Amino acid sequence: MIFSIIPFAILCIYDYFSVKAPSIAYTPILTECIFFTLLIVYFFFEKLKQDTNEPLFNTFVFWVAVAFLVNYSGNFLLFAYSETSTKEPDFKTNYAIIYSTVTIIKNLLLCISVTVKDNFNKTVNDDTFLPNLDPLIFTHTKTDS
Repeated sequence: MIFSIIPFAILCIYDYFSVKAPSIAYTPILTECIFFTLLIVYFFFEKLKQDTNEPLFNTFVFWVAVAFLVNYSGNFLLFAYSETSTKEPDFKTNYAIIYSTVTIIKNLLLCISVTVKDNFNKTVNDDTFLPNLDPLIFTHTKTDS
């Protein structure tokens, strides 16, 4: 993933200098959307390979990943549509409808992700929080009150 920064920067610089008139840089945007869509699909592939007792949709990270999958794939289709259909009379209306729908769905999925609570099956060991302190100081006895 780190090595993809250099080719992407070269693509952006090339796109910037190759355009004759100021316009939206569709090629870098489409490349970014494809890259992150593939990255999220790979993330799901790795998550499904893990052996867990809890369903994947009960996790916070699942809903965040789904939200951004919808966002990047929806924006990819929106930008691909924008590149080919700017001359249509209904372009601005269709663009607003598609963009609003994708954004609302993404935001609803992010709201769902906030409400999902991850179950952490970890036992808390008091020694991990206070390893250098004497436990006798912190034990409550009847003589302490």
